[in-house]
Amino acid sequence: MQHVILYFYWSLQKEILLSNWIQTYTGLKFDIDNLNTDMISIKDIAHALSLNCRYNGHCKQFYSVAEHCVLMSENVPSEFALDALLHDAAEAYLTDIPGPFKHLIKGFKELEEKVLRVIYDNFKLPFPKRSTLSIIKQADLIFLKIEQRDAMSIPPEKWGCLNGVEIWPEFGALEFWKPLYAERYFLDAFYTLTKEVNNDTSITAAKF
Repeated sequence: MQHVILYFYWSLQKEILLSNWIQTYTGLKFDIDNLNTDMISIKDIAHALSLNCRYNGHCKQFYSVAEHCVLMSENVPSEFALDALLHDAAEAYLTDIPGPFKHLIKGFKELEEKVLRVIYDNFKLPFPKRSTLSIIKQADLIFLKIEQRDAMSIPPEKWGCLNGVEIWPEFGALEFWKPLYAERYFLDAFYTLTKEVNNDTSITAAKF
């Protein structure tokens, strides 16, 4: 009997390990091996990012990826706002792996871009050009420095990636939104910005 139980347990674990999909907040099946736009929902993205803590949770208090993205979108030139809002959208499905570790996971950056492209395709948005990505990356580094200042404890040594990075003097301080607020603000920003990009005031939440 014990052998039967162990075999059943191993079979179950094997099935789980071989499974390459997750269930999303809205009940969709996100299959990493069969990516398509039907798996994408802005509600899933906003919800997951609002509960996903930056820096693997090593902040002085909870600080979500959603808040980071909204603040980024509000502090870059308006033509880059939507791309800034969505720049970490793939993390809703792949989670926020600390930057210094990403290069250690073979193929992860390529997978992250692949997921992000499917997200853009779902919303019928042009994928950002290399020049736009460069601007988003620079803004991301500025926010990294702001977040180090406001959300982290005193560092054991300098963060090399922040050498020469200067914080915008007009930027105040992080507010550390509760997840429910971060989710709402993210959705509001998305609906507002997609209307502007598509110049279509008929766009509503129901369409996404």
